[in-house]
Amino acid sequence: MARIIEPTSKADTIRVWRLGVRSPSLRTIWRTLNRSIAEDWRSQLAAAAFAHVTADGALSIMVYDVTTLYFEAENEDRLLRSG
Repeated sequence: MARIIEPTSKADTIRVWRLGVRSPSLRTIWRTLNRSIAEDWRSQLAAAAFAHVTADGALSIMVYDVTTLYFEAENEDRLLRSG
């Protein structure tokens, strides 16, 4: 949850963790990540999310991929740079 709130390193998630509970240690974070991989939590969460959103009927989704496009700007700034 902390990395969703503020994308940062695993070690820095302890600083971000402000949910009113004691933050986990870095060692606990690493152990939990290893367990989540071993038990395939990603697939379980994806299946549960899909079941939830399709419970009332069909799902419609549109995805627009811009990874192969590029944009040019006459006036460059920090976010708009050629290349």
